[in-house]
Amino acid sequence: MFAGIPATTGLQLGRLIVASLMLVMASAFAVEKPEAMTRVERFLEATDTLSAEFTQVLIDENGQVLSESQGTLSIKRPGRFRWHYTTPEELLVLGDGKHVWSYDVELENATVASQSSTLSGNPAALLAGDSSAAEAFEVRKSWRAGTTEWVELAPRDEQQDFRSVHLGFADSVLVSMELHDQLGQTTRIGFDRVMQNSQVSDELFVFTPPAGVDVINAGGFSP
Repeated sequence: MFAGIPATTGLQLGRLIVASLMLVMASAFAVEKPEAMTRVERFLEATDTLSAEFTQVLIDENGQVLSESQGTLSIKRPGRFRWHYTTPEELLVLGDGKHVWSYDVELENATVASQSSTLSGNPAALLAGDSSAAEAFEVRKSWRAGTTEWVELAPRDEQQDFRSVHLGFADSVLVSMELHDQLGQTTRIGFDRVMQNSQVSDELFVFTPPAGVDVINAGGFSP
């Protein structure tokens, strides 16, 4: 959800998430909007923690693949998340409830900013935020593709970096996510080995910049 963007613009990683091959919709059908939003809210209310492996593909407006990456995701609601990209390059995007960190291991560069201002109305806030996070979105439509039920949400704030986010559920488990940004690019994320409400250590959401790492304060950071 964050890969494919230089580390020098690490804060933009936090604004894009969050962070998604299911554009061909088989057996598509409309579902009443209130029911679709209830599905999302029900998932959020039932989820305290979420852990998964993920595969991410970034595609441009012409359908060309710009980047592919893999990693692990950990979420502890409300407010804490950890996207750890392991291939092709190691990148950590972490929200500790107060700040968002983006750490590029190879470049020894870390960017930090206020989490509340960075993720307001963002899909990262939707997944990791409190129960009110869904209020920043409205349902456009929902449909079924095979065994996956999809819900399309749009941010109520039109100034966001993305136009819509698609959430894919199988047996009430989040298995896929798609983010469509204002530049026409699509980020597709598939989740595997999903564990909901398992034990997740608080230490996963603590980041201390290693010695020698350059830290860029992108606004709102207070030690």
